[in-house]
Amino acid sequence: MNRVVALATLQFTRGGLFDGRPVGPEVHLVRMLQNAGTPGPTLCGLDRFAKGTPGWSVGGGVHGAGIELRPCPACEAVAFQKYDGAPAWGSAPFNTLFRRLLPAPWDVRNLPVVATEGRE
Repeated sequence: MNRVVALATLQFTRGGLFDGRPVGPEVHLVRMLQNAGTPGPTLCGLDRFAKGTPGWSVGGGVHGAGIELRPCPACEAVAFQKYDGAPAWGSAPFNTLFRRLLPAPWDVRNLPVVATEGRE
């Protein structure tokens, strides 16, 4: 069983470490499992492991002057429907984009389980 304890922010990017740029302004969410990482697609259904998909950063990404960030509305809707009470894990400013989600602590190992699901 997958035991969801938090939702991690995820940003799709192109480029390298020093010339990275976001694919778009949307910041997505993925499930964080108790002792099992962040498996599967984003909550809105984007398969981040598909061939040809841009790179991505879990918990952080590209931000600063001239870069717009906004929460993915579809991820936000699923978060409130299926994972109510789950905190958002990531670095600032990503962990505060989803206004109805409280920021998660950096270490999520002791957070309560907010949802239990079958394995994909």
